[in-house]
Amino acid sequence: MASLASSLPEDALLLVLQSVPQLGGLGFPRGDWAACAAVCSRWRALVRAHRTRLRLHLPRDPRLAPPLLRAAVRELSCSRLPLAELSLSLSSLSLSLSSAAALPADVQAELSRLAARSAALESLVLRAADGVARPPSDALSPLVAAVGAEERAALCRVDVSWGDACSAKALGAVLRAAPRLAALRLAGCSRVADARVMAALRARGERLVELGLAACSALDEEGVIQICAACPHLTDLDISRLPISRRALEAILHVPVDDGTEGPLGRPRSSLQRLAICGYTQLSSHALARPLVLLPNLCAYNVAGSLFADMSIDSLAHELAALTSQEAGEAEHEAPCTLRCLGDVNLTECSALTDRGVVSLCRMARSSLHTLRLGGPFSPLADPTVAEIASLKALRHLELTRLATGRVTQPSFQLLSRAASGLELLDLSHSQDLSAAALRCLLSRAGPGCGARLRTLRLRGCARAVTDDVLCSFLPRAHSLASLDVAFCTELTVNAAVAIAAPFSARAVMRRVPSLKACAACGLLDVTGCSKLSERGIRQLRTLEEGEALRVLGLDLTEVNYLNSSMHTQSTSREAEHSANLPPIGLLQLG
Repeated sequence: MASLASSLPEDALLLVLQSVPQLGGLGFPRGDWAACAAVCSRWRALVRAHRTRLRLHLPRDPRLAPPLLRAAVRELSCSRLPLAELSLSLSSLSLSLSSAAALPADVQAELSRLAARSAALESLVLRAADGVARPPSDALSPLVAAVGAEERAALCRVDVSWGDACSAKALGAVLRAAPRLAALRLAGCSRVADARVMAALRARGERLVELGLAACSALDEEGVIQICAACPHLTDLDISRLPISRRALEAILHVPVDDGTEGPLGRPRSSLQRLAICGYTQLSSHALARPLVLLPNLCAYNVAGSLFADMSIDSLAHELAALTSQEAGEAEHEAPCTLRCLGDVNLTECSALTDRGVVSLCRMARSSLHTLRLGGPFSPLADPTVAEIASLKALRHLELTRLATGRVTQPSFQLLSRAASGLELLDLSHSQDLSAAALRCLLSRAGPGCGARLRTLRLRGCARAVTDDVLCSFLPRAHSLASLDVAFCTELTVNAAVAIAAPFSARAVMRRVPSLKACAACGLLDVTGCSKLSERGIRQLRTLEEGEALRVLGLDLTEVNYLNSSMHTQSTSREAEHSANLPPIGLLQLG
């Protein structure tokens, strides 16, 4: 590797080193590999010459924020490195950022100075937890105003979603200062309807390719139409939780054309690839199916929590068949009805969607569908849906949350195991009635089922299904597993902890170095609420976390049995968990 580093030019070497996760952080490897250490000095020099990212995560306990933030910002100020990204993740428990405890004035002043000195700033992210609306405040206005005080030729991404913590004047200044702005996320922002922000949006719309307006309650449908009309080249659009009519949706899905050759609405948005219309939007099921017909290049469609239903999919099939037969010059009954580009569909919480609708949609997108999200507490899905999912050869990402075992039986899981070998993510969270025998069909020791490609496994709340036997037999097969969520799986004991720790033992790491398998991404494990883990199991996992082999959540809470505790105990314990298991606040991430 050292000889390779000396022969490559700087740009090529930077790409190579960035692709090795173990060279993250400050450029030092997580393990003790001499080959990686040989290039660290050059790696640090390259990073200083290219880009620096500052990502700060505010803890849920506001009392922890001031000292940690001050230490992080002080360290960065001493380095004198210019910033390429400033990302501040806000706590979902802080309903307002106006208090000094949430973001001290001296910390914000230092962050403003850092942003002001970084002429090459490319990304500004000041967002909070998704879906949580907050009262508007001006807590971050000085920081945003400092970014917008001068022209930012490199600034291409601004995300102030769900925080609503900067004034309309400051937000408008940032938009005006970014002539190359390509991605803008304003979810939950009440200032978007301000005349200054609207004017800046119209001025920057020609270059925007990504726009998020979810839950912008200050906007009426005419305002949404005006903003979208100013953005003719969008590839990613989020208009979730916005009350709009079908007429407004049709206007949003078209680009106005002045010459009138494309009809009164203009031409369809052929560039749009990702569309989200989640939650309550006043749109009927037939209106929600309209984008699938109108947008030929739509790759990802998110209608979670909407009124999407079977009848709209039936009409969709007829419309697609008619369009296909018209284009091909065939009879309508001979024309195949397919969604050839659709690869990512989110149908969670769509309680009006039954097996018939899901099966029909999967058949129309069978050749391209790689990501499917289904389930919810009121989902009526049963065996026919699971059997159809088993026939999706391109499937890589599957979420089937809150499954009802009475509807989905073990033979269906046996069918699904045939397609599970290609999965990279499997999420069966909160399926409390799922049995260990059914889960073993997907997580078997050998034969059909998930295997070496699986990187993320989420089994949170599957208390009956996740046992020591199931987990211990499957883990040796999961060579690429980087994230495992078994929170509230109360049947796990010290045996599971030993099985999880085994691949990280000194002997195992020594065996894996020559093939570079040990350079996999640093893992994440959540054992919150696993009340049967003994002290030995906790020590075993804590050793991995201290050695930076694995990041473990919930080690301080395994004595608490959440399933039998009161609601007050649950909320208190969860707050303690997030305070004790914070991501490294003030992390200076290079590269």
